Amino acid sequence: MKSNNIKKRGQVTIFIIIAIILVAMIALFIFFRSGLLPELPFGKEVNPTAYMKSCIEDELYDGIEELSYRGGKINDDDEFIGNFFIIEEEDVKRKIAYLCYTGEIDGRKCTNLYPFLIGSIEDELIDYISEYIEEDCYGVMINNLNLESDKSKYNDFDLKLTEEGIEINLDMELTLEKNEEIKNYDDFNFKYSSSLYSLLKVAHLIVEGEATNCDFDSSDYMFYHKDISIKKFPPNNGNFEVYTIRSKSKDSLFRFAVKGCLI
Repeated sequence: MKSNNIKKRGQVTIFIIIAIILVAMIALFIFFRSGLLPELPFGKEVNPTAYMKSCIEDELYDGIEELSYRGGKINDDDEFIGNFFIIEEEDVKRKIAYLCYTGEIDGRKCTNLYPFLIGSIEDELIDYISEYIEEDCYGVMINNLNLESDKSKYNDFDLKLTEEGIEINLDMELTLEKNEEIKNYDDFNFKYSSSLYSLLKVAHLIVEGEATNCDFDSSDYMFYHKDISIKKFPPNNGNFEVYTIRSKSKDSLFRFAVKGCLI
C-alpha cells in the first residue's frame, strides 16, 4: 500500500509540473503575440516599429534624468566641460552646469551661456543615444533576424523637444519576408511623454531675468503657473544660486546654477 501511495503522489507531482510548464508556455505565447515583450521578439512574429520604440525608450529617459540633475549636461564628472557648481547630496558630490555665469568678482551681471538652451539639450540627448540606437537597437535586431544588407538600411535620426514630449524620427528602412509575404517598414517616427520642454522654457526665463535684472521673481511666476515649483539653493557667498524647477503633475525636474551680481 505504501508503495502504491508513493507512486500516486509521484504521478500527481509529475502532472502538476507538466501543468505549470504548459501554463508558462501559453503565457509566453500570449505575451509575444500581444507585443508586451518587444525586447525579446526574435524567433516569433516581429514588429520592428514596436521593437525600436521600446528599445530606445529606457536609454532616452536615462539621458533625460542625467541632464536634468546636471544643468543640461550628461558628461561624467571627470569629463565635465564648461563652468560648473559642485553640490553635495547624500555624501555624493555632483557637478551642475552654470547656465548664466560671470567670472568677475565686482558684481557684474552674469552672461547667458546657452541662449539656445532647448537646442543645446537636444544635441546632448542626440549624442547620448546615437550609438545606442545604431548598435544596441538596430544592430541587435538585424543580427537576430539575419537580414541581408540589401534588406535593411539605417542612416541617422532626428530628435525634437516639443510641448507634448519628445519626437524621434529614424531614417530607417526594413524589409521582412515570411511565407512568400513581403512587408516593408519605413515609418519609424516615435513620440515619448516628457515635460522637459516646458521646464526648459521656465529655465530660459529665469536665466534671462538673472542676466538682465540679477534676479527672477519665482513667487510671481508660480502664482500664475500652479503646476510649476521653483526653489533656489541659498547662496553661501552671495553670488551663486542653484535653481530647481519641478513639474508637480509629471513629477519631473530640471536643475541648474547661476553665478553673478555679487552685492
